[in-house]
Amino acid sequence: MFDMERMAQTIQTIRDDGFGTAHQVPMILRGFDWNVGVRKLDAQAVSDLIACGWLTIPDRFGHARITAVPSLAM
Repeated sequence: MFDMERMAQTIQTIRDDGFGTAHQVPMILRGFDWNVGVRKLDAQAVSDLIACGWLTIPDRFGHARITAVPSLAM
């Protein structure tokens, strides 16, 4: 089950602080984190937004872009 409040906060942060784009930051021994600038995002919320189709990863460079803003984030 998705945490809609956390997803709304995350997409608002991406929209307002990241101009619609988040990026992956490699972490030693831990895979990667999702950031907007230097601000770390909730990785589960980003994954949920991707799963719902509200974010897409259009390239191989680890950028996720907003494809739709759900009404929960208005």
